[in-house]
Amino acid sequence: MVGSESNYYGVYLLEQGANIFKAKLDMEVQIVDELALAAVEKAGGTVSTAFYDRRSFTALCNPVEYFLMGKPIHKRLLPPQELVTYYTDPKVRGYLSDPAKIWESRNELAQKYGYELPELSEEQKLRMLEGKKDPRQVFYGLPPGSIVNLADETVLIPENNYFKKHAAM
Repeated sequence: MVGSESNYYGVYLLEQGANIFKAKLDMEVQIVDELALAAVEKAGGTVSTAFYDRRSFTALCNPVEYFLMGKPIHKRLLPPQELVTYYTDPKVRGYLSDPAKIWESRNELAQKYGYELPELSEEQKLRMLEGKKDPRQVFYGLPPGSIVNLADETVLIPENNYFKKHAAM
């Protein structure tokens, strides 16, 4: 994990241990190298690379502390201009890239490293894409503007368009 001394925050997925990796995981990281990506996909999992600004990364690292503040969940910022190319690149499974090109890149990587990708129906592919977060979402299943009340074990999700517009600025 890279943190406070850097301008870029997040989890970097590296190739160490790729030769013994067997778990089927769906993960979101900030940086991935090619061999690590191949290891996860060979095992049947998926990787998505996504940018997190400092505030969003801090919230993800300590969600309880973040939710105890009682504030609406903020929007995740988009990547700075110098990182847009990385996060729109299907070869690193960028969260802003074209989903159709990601499927092509998955096949190319499987051929390069000599493994078979599991066969997926169009419906399964669609379900995988539907399970992805919105690019501005910090927490899976919690849109910006939501308030999490840990004491009452409730989540208030904005439904009103006026509230959505103003709370998620």
